[in-house]
Amino acid sequence: MPYSSQTHARRCKDVLAAAANDCSLYAVSGLLEDCGLASKATISRAKITLEDAGVITTTRIE
Repeated sequence: MPYSSQTHARRCKDVLAAAANDCSLYAVSGLLEDCGLASKATISRAKITLEDAGVITTTRIE
């Protein structure tokens, strides 16, 4: 299935919801992948889009 802009918008909303609730990207992407809603790469692209737009900032968890 091709990656559409509509799918990208939905995944951006998922990332925003996670950020608003202090959830880790790792946890969110794992959950969405387990449910068959998105791959980790798809969530990563959404995160990069939001970072580039200045909507969210991220910190690396070690």
